[in-house]
Amino acid sequence: MNKKDLDALAYRIYEMGLGSVGIFFLESMKPLNNVAFNLGLFSKPFAEVFLKEEVYERILDVIKDKDALEYIITKLEELEDGNVDSRAD
Repeated sequence: MNKKDLDALAYRIYEMGLGSVGIFFLESMKPLNNVAFNLGLFSKPFAEVFLKEEVYERILDVIKDKDALEYIITKLEELEDGNVDSRAD
């Protein structure tokens, strides 16, 4: 995923009031991202009942990429601290 998509995702999480929860969840997933990715692949047929395929694929891409996880965590921390403009670019 590119940085613009990751910024938009982080802002959306922040906008929903889930910044701190998102940080906690993503931090807890970092050591288990391989397990979470494989579990996501296993549950893909069931998850696509509720989510569009391209949305679910993007979620799996973020889970798989450790750098993307760290980028989103950093962006959420900045948004929560008020260190960046809270508008999505």
